[in-house]
Order: sequence, then C-alpha cells, then structure tokens
Amino acid sequence: MYLRKKGEKWYYTLVTELADGSKKKMERVGGGTKNEARQAYLEAIRKQDRFGRIAELKNITVKEFMQDWYTNYVMVNLGKNTIDTYRSVLNNHIYPAFGNKKLYQITSIMLQRFLNIKKETYSRGTLDVFVAVLKKSFQAAVHPYDYLDKNPAEYIHIPRYGDMAADAHVFTRQQLKTIFEHFGPEHIFYIPIQLSYHTGMRLGECLALKWADVQLKERLLTIDANLYDKDGIAHRFETTKGKKPRTLSFSEKLYTTLKFHHAKQSENKLNYGKYYKEQEFVCTHEDGSPMCSSDMRYFGMWCKKNFNAGSFHSFRHTHATMLLEAGLDMDYVSKRLGHASIAITSKTYSHITSKRNKDAQRIIEKTL
Repeated sequence: MYLRKKGEKWYYTLVTELADGSKKKMERVGGGTKNEARQAYLEAIRKQDRFGRIAELKNITVKEFMQDWYTNYVMVNLGKNTIDTYRSVLNNHIYPAFGNKKLYQITSIMLQRFLNIKKETYSRGTLDVFVAVLKKSFQAAVHPYDYLDKNPAEYIHIPRYGDMAADAHVFTRQQLKTIFEHFGPEHIFYIPIQLSYHTGMRLGECLALKWADVQLKERLLTIDANLYDKDGIAHRFETTKGKKPRTLSFSEKLYTTLKFHHAKQSENKLNYGKYYKEQEFVCTHEDGSPMCSSDMRYFGMWCKKNFNAGSFHSFRHTHATMLLEAGLDMDYVSKRLGHASIAITSKTYSHITSKRNKDAQRIIEKTL
C-alpha cells in the first residue's frame, strides 16, 4: 500500500494488472487524513473486478486488513468490553505474529500452530477469544471484502485442555469456607462474592445490579445490564453478554445478606450526608460510589496465592457445578447462567456429564 500527502490531502496509488501482464499505476485522492486514504484504498480494491485487482490483493497485509475490519465492523457492531478485548488481542497477539504477512499467504496450519503455542501460556477462555477474532476477521476477508476465496481460519480449533477449561476452576468446600471467612460482611468484596456464588452471575453483571432489579420479598433479581470498566471508571450498559435479560430466584441466605447490606447502605448514606454518591447500585464503596472490575483484581491474586488457582469467575463455575451435581437439568442451569445455548453449558461442564454417565453405568450394572 503506497500513501502520500500532497498539500492538504492524502493520496493512494492503485496498481492494476492488465490483460497483457503489464501494470498500470493510478494515484487518487483518499481524504484529509492518512487513515481516510488507507480506507479509501481498500474500498477501491473492493470495487475493482477480480482480475483487475489481483496485483493489489497480493500487497495487502494482515494488519492493514484487520485494522479496517476492526474500525468498520468491531467498533460498529460489538459491545464496549468486546471491542477492548479484540483490540488487545489484535495488538498484543495477532499483529506481532501475522501483521506484516500478506493476507493471501495465511494458511490454516499457520493459525493452528499459533494456537498450539499460545495454549502453553494462556487459558482456554483466552484461546476462545483468539479463535473468535481469527474466524470472524478472515471470514470477513472472504465476504464482504472479497479479498480471499476461502477462510483459512474455518477449521482451526482450540487444542485440548482436558475435560474442563484450564481457568474453569471450581472452589472446594474448604476453599469456599476460607474465602467466606477472609472476605466477611465488612469487606468490600463480600457482596459481589455472595451474589456470584448464589446466582452464578458474571462480575460485570454483579457490579451493574441495582436495587430496582432486586425483588427482595419474592427473592428474585433481574439481570439486564453489564458494567463496563474503562480506566477505573464504571459505565453501565443496558445489555448483558447473553444479550437477553434473565430473572433468577435466590435463596433465603442471600435474601438475608442483601437485606442486611441494604440497611448498611442506608446507614452509610446518613453518615456521609450530602457527600454520599447515591446511584442505587448494590455493589458499592462505603460512600455509595459503584465498584469497578478493577476493584476486584486483588481477589484473583489472592486466589492464586492461597489456592494456586481460581478467580472471581470461579464462583460462576462453582455455582453451576454444584447445581448440576445436585441433579438440576442442564437446560435449567444453562438458562440460569445466561448461556446462548445449552451446547455451551454442556461443553463447559462436560465433566459433570461424564460423572453422571459413570454413576448411571454402575446403577445399570447392579440393576440389570
């Protein structure tokens, strides 16, 4: 890609391969900025007929294409957390590995080897994101960009980690006891911990929960928002990862916990007076200001130090595992977790299915 500035405008150069094998250069105005010229160049290639743009297609690098895809697809269609996650994956992993390579040179085996290497350092959950970025971006290169004839990421897969994802830690009873004793009612982590343990809510869902979403008497709460943390500042969005709101029942124990916590917030409001930052969030600092995910980072560090595993998300896995082991249907647990499909739940908690099959086999052996 050749771009240059003349006067106040940026220009791009197209190289067209003619039928006789010769090449023709054409310089055109791309816009007032270098980025506008780059996007104009890519758009011009899209509009050329397939034969006429063969030479240009060979010059497009992975980074040039993915920067355009990120700007025109990711930033337009995806949520704030996902946008930040994709940007991080592109900048820290995809570009260093493939950014300078020509787009048409990327093969499936190159991408698969990339994932195999990343497995040695990163969790399955992280590799899930890598695969999503690679499949979506290269599919866009096929359509609507029409830069490639086939998607090299179509058949890549996450290397085997075992029955459960490496980061799908389930707290033991003893670990839970230790956690509840260390992060007691006076600790700021107490309420988000109790919410996730009793409901399986994600961290962003816990932090976005407002009292208007909680029906204490009915022991129901509605999850319809996610808290996006940008530079330590909380931004609440009326959407969840699963896109659809869900209403969950909760236990008497969580009811008592929330009732006491609500009374404590009222006491803090009186103590702080006009300085109390009332926004009706359930998870707050003492002055009423909402908690951010950055406030919870220490918890993961504490888990690694004390258990050599686990994170806040482990409460979600623990909740699901305990319900499944208690005999609740996979479909019910899937809906409670807000998974897009039961297949996701079944895949994540396949160890429970295996355990049930073995138990069933023992019963069959004794019965038949």
